[in-house]
This record gives sequence, C-alpha cells and structure tokens, in this order.
Amino acid sequence: MIQFRGATLGPAGAPILTDVNADFPTGHLCAVIGPSGSGKSELLLAAIGVRRLSAGVVTVNGINPSDAPLLVRSRVCLVAPMAPLPGHRSVLGCARFLSWLGIGVRPTTREAVEALRFAEIPDRLMRKPAWTVGLYERFCVWLAVFRLRKGSILICDDPLAGVSARQSRAAARQMRDIVSAGGSVIVTSREDWWADHADQVFRFESGSIAVQGKQRLEADLLTS
Repeated sequence: MIQFRGATLGPAGAPILTDVNADFPTGHLCAVIGPSGSGKSELLLAAIGVRRLSAGVVTVNGINPSDAPLLVRSRVCLVAPMAPLPGHRSVLGCARFLSWLGIGVRPTTREAVEALRFAEIPDRLMRKPAWTVGLYERFCVWLAVFRLRKGSILICDDPLAGVSARQSRAAARQMRDIVSAGGSVIVTSREDWWADHADQVFRFESGSIAVQGKQRLEADLLTS
C-alpha cells in the first residue's frame, strides 16, 4: 500500500502538490486522472523517493522512501513507456539491464526470456535493437522487468498515450493479471478511459485530489 498524508511538494508560493491525502491499497488497480501539469507524475515520483516532499509524509508498505530508497525501489517499478529504452541494447538485453538497475542482480538470459514471453513479447523481437520497438512493446518490456524484479507495486506513468484501443485493452488485461496475483498497479493518465478499468479513481486538479472513490463494484470485477 502507498499512503500519502498531508503531502506537499514544491515552494510555499507555488507548490506542485498541496496537502494530498490518499491511500493506494494493495491488490487494486488505481487510476490517477488529470490534465498535464496537475501533479500526477510528481505524486508518484515522491512515492519512490525521486522527489522529496516539502511537507507531509509518504509510506510504501509502511516504509518512508527517504529512509530506505533502495528497498522501496526494489519493490516498486516505475514504468514510463514514453521514455526510450537504452537503444544500444537488444530488447532482451534491456530487460536484463533494467532489472539489474532495480535490484542489483542481473537475471539469467533464460529468466529474462521467460519474463518477456509472459509479458507477450514475441521471440522475434527479443534480439532486435530496443529503439526499434513501439510504445506498447516498451510497456511490455517494463512488465517483464517488473516480473524479474519480483516487485509488488507497478506504477505506470501515462503508459498508453498514442497506442491503439486494442493495445490499451491488452495492457489493462495484463495489469489486471498483476492485481489478481496479489500485486498493485497505479496508472496516471490524461484519459478518462482508465476510469472505466480501475478499481479506484483519483482525479487531480492543480496539485490536489478533486475527487476520489471506488469506480467498479465487486460484481463488475468478478465478471470482467
């Protein structure tokens, strides 16, 4: 679980986040929806210790990221598919390298291949240069990295901007599989599409949460 209490970030005169109180529960797919510049990404960067709060507190499974940043980052995987993968490596090499960055242990080639297959990366793409793959394939590589790191919380920063509706549905299904296995997924997006696919929705405006609530009923989850 990620918890924010009174989270404020930025200078007093122009804060990026203002007194945010929110719980992102374990075993849920949560969506943080809002326009560009509303503070969505900054909120989640604070959760992994990349950005330091100026007031308030954030904890990840009871741990303050400022106290144990490496421990938190070993459990939380931040996915930003809009950022290019290291272009001089193959897709397979990227999966191994990015896993090593997170946990300090490089997985074997066999482990990486199995994780990429689980994330629905075809074998024919694994040896291709990482810079040649599309946005959805980048997302799938990060899903493989999450599996290799044995993480418990997946954070996706606007993961599907520019991909097709079919790919969006496939990504949502893969995220739901993570949740079904006991993990947690948090998605930031400018699109309302995620409101129909998340268990919990947080709407952001000008650095604070304007609306939050459970989006889907348990009956909907059982039939999805």
